[in-house]
Amino acid sequence: MILVIAEKPSLGRDIADALPGQVTERNNRFIRKGDYAVTWVFGHMLSLKEPEDYDMKYKKWSLDDLPIYFDSWELKMGEDSNSNRNYETKAQRVGLIGELLEESESVIHAGDPDEEGQLLIDEILRWFDYKKPVKRLNTGDTTRGGLVKALSHMTDNNDSLNEGWSAYARSVADLMIGVNMSRFFTCSNSGVLLAVGRVQTPTLGLVVKRDMQIEGHIKTVYYDIFADVNVETDDGNKTVTAKYTKKKQKGTENKQITELDEAEKIKNGLINKRFDNIKIEKKVVNEDPPLPFNLVKLQSYCSSHFGYNPADVMDITQSLRETHKAITYNRSDCQYLSEEHFKEAPKTLAQVVQNIKFKPSELDPTIHSKCFNDKNITAHFAIIPTNNKVDLNKLTEREKNVYLAVCKYYMAQFLPKAVKEKTKMTIELDGEYTLAAYSTVVLKKGYTAIFKDIKAEEVTELSTIADGMYSGTAIDARFEEKETKPPSRYTKATLNEDMTRIAKYVTDPEVKKMLLEKDKDKKGENGSIGTSATRSRIIDSLITKGYVAEDGKRLISTELGRELYRILPDEIKKADMTAKW
Repeated sequence: MILVIAEKPSLGRDIADALPGQVTERNNRFIRKGDYAVTWVFGHMLSLKEPEDYDMKYKKWSLDDLPIYFDSWELKMGEDSNSNRNYETKAQRVGLIGELLEESESVIHAGDPDEEGQLLIDEILRWFDYKKPVKRLNTGDTTRGGLVKALSHMTDNNDSLNEGWSAYARSVADLMIGVNMSRFFTCSNSGVLLAVGRVQTPTLGLVVKRDMQIEGHIKTVYYDIFADVNVETDDGNKTVTAKYTKKKQKGTENKQITELDEAEKIKNGLINKRFDNIKIEKKVVNEDPPLPFNLVKLQSYCSSHFGYNPADVMDITQSLRETHKAITYNRSDCQYLSEEHFKEAPKTLAQVVQNIKFKPSELDPTIHSKCFNDKNITAHFAIIPTNNKVDLNKLTEREKNVYLAVCKYYMAQFLPKAVKEKTKMTIELDGEYTLAAYSTVVLKKGYTAIFKDIKAEEVTELSTIADGMYSGTAIDARFEEKETKPPSRYTKATLNEDMTRIAKYVTDPEVKKMLLEKDKDKKGENGSIGTSATRSRIIDSLITKGYVAEDGKRLISTELGRELYRILPDEIKKADMTAKW
């Protein structure tokens, strides 16, 4: 018997469907089919021992015991949580895998094709000291066609072991940081619990620094200046409102006009001013639909449209995936799909249409959007609807809202691009400033027909003017007083998003480069910390520990959180450590 160990139940079922032979046994613990048995884990079944597991003296925190280090950081059975599938304990699941390993002649390692996925299965094989042959199934494409292909191109698992050891080393280092730094700062500060973590602490830093920006913001008044320009055309004069703007120069900010006298002078200088250099440019643009969701994008969408926080969306999508079999793997960091997904689209689309009782008039399964790209598939692929029958009446309101959003963004891939005509008017002034105006006409709605929440394009008389050079006069001008605003407070959703691009806040060019390099093959991440599966949990832990408080939807760092961040050394509290590791 060949034993397949998959990283998650849904993957195990998909692999079983792709294997040859007849199913002889199927339950919620394993599937027997032909010469194969397929089982699965749910997250890490094993975890690193805590210091008190080695010696009970470490249960009491003391500076005298630091630093705590062991030559070999051993594993123990993982702790159970309420999220365990079917109320089965981790010990029971590991015990089952041990029994199946004894029966087996060889193993197919079907962890996700990343370092963590490699470790998840490797650590179980080492737990049982498994010495028989192990093959590695290495693919992010879990369509039936993709898995059939991957099963015929497996490699020796020995070739991938270093990826798992890398994840193990990082987890040991994470534990060492958490154990030693948390104990050091707690014991050094009157026993106030101060938890320190490689990802948690830089995330706290995002909130603290944002709050400092807001509270230290000095309001500045500035003036936006507009002119109503009569453009002389063959069809008569056309009035276009243009904005007075300083030309953007690389490396410099667009200077605002902050003096009232200067604004008055510019406004008066524009009134009745004659122009013979009015340039009108037209361009027809084909606009692609937005990519399907990954978890972070879906969490942000649900926050802005329904008010759901990221942890809620995690739970909702978990239910849609596990209970209703309505969507694909929900903890994805990827927004792309494979060519196999494109081949399966007619069947999936037909089922989705039947499920939601809606079919856009231009829906066409032969449209190949930019989301179908094998090169952009990571360990996962975008979150999309499955081709399973789903009864909307059996979904809660929240589940229904999230499911319909996933369906909409998937269906959009099979609708025509939106076609827009963009018109731009530019009037060069004294070499440093311009008058500029823009107008957009939607020629074909395309995919936007199903996006009722898209902001309507601004159409003005400018769109009625043909390409070319014109003359005209500014018949009026005015200015509007504005105030600079500080950045907005974080919400759980916006903090979740910024964790995927923390590199933009990093000032050290070497560290920034390392963070960006880490994510060079991940289209949904851009210099990130944490993972799609862990970010919402990390944010909630900052609240639970009292470092961040909720004010409605807003997140505000507490005095405790700010003081902890202040006393920590830069090498711990910044994203530098993640970049280097």
